[in-house]
Amino acid sequence: MSELVAGGWLPADEAFGGIGQSQLTTASRPGAFQAGGIGVVGAKLQNLPFFEVRNYYRERFGPDGSQEVVVRMATPWSQRKSFVDQMLGFSSTIRLGGTNHLLRTIPYQCPELGYEHLYASECNLVEPQGVFANAGIVPNDAQGNQLKAANGLPLFVDWPAWYSDKPLWGPDGCAEYDVVFRPRPYEVRTDGDLDSLTAGELERYVYREKRAALQGQPLPSSGLIYVDGPQAGQSLPASAAFLFVYTEELLYHWYQVPDEPIDAIKACVGKVNANPFDGARGAPTYPAETLLCQAPVKRQRYRHTTGRIYWDITYSFLYRPNGWNYYVASDGNYYLVTNGGTAGGARVYKSADFAELFKPPNPVVYQ
Repeated sequence: MSELVAGGWLPADEAFGGIGQSQLTTASRPGAFQAGGIGVVGAKLQNLPFFEVRNYYRERFGPDGSQEVVVRMATPWSQRKSFVDQMLGFSSTIRLGGTNHLLRTIPYQCPELGYEHLYASECNLVEPQGVFANAGIVPNDAQGNQLKAANGLPLFVDWPAWYSDKPLWGPDGCAEYDVVFRPRPYEVRTDGDLDSLTAGELERYVYREKRAALQGQPLPSSGLIYVDGPQAGQSLPASAAFLFVYTEELLYHWYQVPDEPIDAIKACVGKVNANPFDGARGAPTYPAETLLCQAPVKRQRYRHTTGRIYWDITYSFLYRPNGWNYYVASDGNYYLVTNGGTAGGARVYKSADFAELFKPPNPVVYQ
């Protein structure tokens, strides 16, 4: 339960003098580590509309790693939209000092010990509580101006509102949500977390997937001679020999991207990485010219609960350990190949800075 005070609601542990789960949420748990930090929960409480936890709780765990915790929470009716947005988290881009910055309000983190890797993923309205009335809402046009009726007065529309019949919730009523907590396939980190890391947006909201494969490279026939048999002493026919080399397709799934980095995509597709790439915490660093950027596998556009347009983007890279500008010779080793045969000659594959793919472009205005 929470207590109504001047200016809003107090969290339950404050309302009741710090009792409840205060010991559980501050106890140490040796060996546990969660990117984003358990301390994030305390900070997030300051950003959320006031809420209280109701008497409904469910858990589900499966052998395939599926995990789900459902908690019923109530929030003042007038603040329910802000509650949902803050619970699920959101992102935006701002331009500051000539540079674009991607700002993320991370989803609400489960505060219970051992469950910190679960984040709010759904908010399902169970029921409103209070006395029904008409909200008396005046909608806006596309420019944000209130709509007018024919007589020039504000144009009211019917929309539900709930007013409390209980003194505890005051004149607002409340909305009860079942908030579903699930793990995310990527690391969830705040803007502040990135200050001590080196790989920028590659450190968060990016899920990496690998697909192993073999690629055949033709061996030069010069120097390859039959040792015995009817063609002993003769050279192998041209393009008759292939060397199969190990490679990987690397899929980088980047989630909740405020704007599509279309210019960076155009600059990188069909090229190799000019610099060492990635190296985020828990991920390898790929040396220069070992990755070939293919066209993105997915660019899904959708609208978030805040109304903002977002993109989920899947980049595809082909990894070749020996480098894309190195080719196998008749001795089975790899050597740099350029136009003209000099170290400074033009390479077969041009290079680009792949880090640009994960930098926010200028914000797009849709209206």
